[in-house]
Amino acid sequence: MSVPYSRAHAALRATGIVYVCLGFGTSAWLSRLPDVRDDLGLTPATIGTMLLIASLGSLLTLPTSGPIVTKIGARASGRIGVLIWALGIVCAGIGALNVSIPLATIGLVLLAAGNGLWGATMNIEAGLVQAAVRRTVVPIIQAMYAVGMLGGALLGALAAQMGLPLGAHLFGLAALELLACGTAVGFYLTKDEVAALAPAQDKGDGGEASSNKAKGLTRIAWREKQTVLIALMVMSAGLVEGAANDWLNLSMVDGYGYSTAAASAAFAFFLLMMTIVRFASPRLEARLGSPMLLRITFTGAVVGLLLVAFAPHHLFAVAGIALWGIGSALGFPLGISALSVDPVMTPARVSVLSTVNYGAALIGPPLLGLIADHIGYHRALAFVALPVLVAIVLDGQVPDRRGTRRTDLVFGD
Repeated sequence: MSVPYSRAHAALRATGIVYVCLGFGTSAWLSRLPDVRDDLGLTPATIGTMLLIASLGSLLTLPTSGPIVTKIGARASGRIGVLIWALGIVCAGIGALNVSIPLATIGLVLLAAGNGLWGATMNIEAGLVQAAVRRTVVPIIQAMYAVGMLGGALLGALAAQMGLPLGAHLFGLAALELLACGTAVGFYLTKDEVAALAPAQDKGDGGEASSNKAKGLTRIAWREKQTVLIALMVMSAGLVEGAANDWLNLSMVDGYGYSTAAASAAFAFFLLMMTIVRFASPRLEARLGSPMLLRITFTGAVVGLLLVAFAPHHLFAVAGIALWGIGSALGFPLGISALSVDPVMTPARVSVLSTVNYGAALIGPPLLGLIADHIGYHRALAFVALPVLVAIVLDGQVPDRRGTRRTDLVFGD
């Protein structure tokens, strides 16, 4: 069976909108991170510690995201995720305004927990929508996240330039995300439509049997060597994008003397380059194949990170930001696409990928924070090039699908 054309494409559009929403919200929040740091008087090591504690929130939601989506559906899971995220933004904003590091940290934990469930749900939905429309669309959907981040960064730069109060920025952002995302997820595929994508013998009986089946599929996915290796590749690549989210603004402010507005514009440039590559990825993948395309872009990320870390002039750093954005573009979308060839296993496999990828947040932020305490934010970015080398070694795990129809794909080919 299949999902009707109109419903499949409505879900595709809704998924793209939700990616825009999360990208916009994340970027609009990160663009004001220098202001939050200044209000709370935080050192790099303290920021790293707060991000470490916050990452515990995502560890609460990510490992269970696959079973949750299978049990209650992506619509309910997505709404719960964005609600937790919005509460986190509000709590962090109140903490910053009242100079309360503990309250701000609690807000970050909620933010990470909501982001984990929200993000994992939309990644699972992207894989299912790809199966519903029967063509490769995950890289394009992922490009919408970068579009949202670009819009959020530009808004953050404008808000900082205009002197918009931090509280108004964050509280308005939470309300906007609740409204926009809460509406869009109502057009996700229903549980019945997801079931229609699966072969008849793979359809569950519902209730407790469905829940037990979801947990069993997750255990199977964790035992699949290729799934785990692709997840490790995405984690290594994800550290590169995550470093930009957490540290690029601060690196340009402290390393090159940029204002908050100028640093937000630099981050927007990073996102622009990432967006361009994601939109171009179907043609690039058809020409080069996924493994070679990943190898080229990951190599660009290494060069870009080293330029930002050691550039003698800020213009060379800007060139490095361009290469960094290009190199950050495709690890996650091509990884999800590779794990989404089987609608039955998609939630479990994408849950594994999301858990491993976001689990890297336990290591990256505090380590970079400690290093930055001694050598500065921008110099510390050189260390992010090391996990990219791991991603280059593992990029061959992503199959080269050139000349293969979407409906003929079999995981492990």
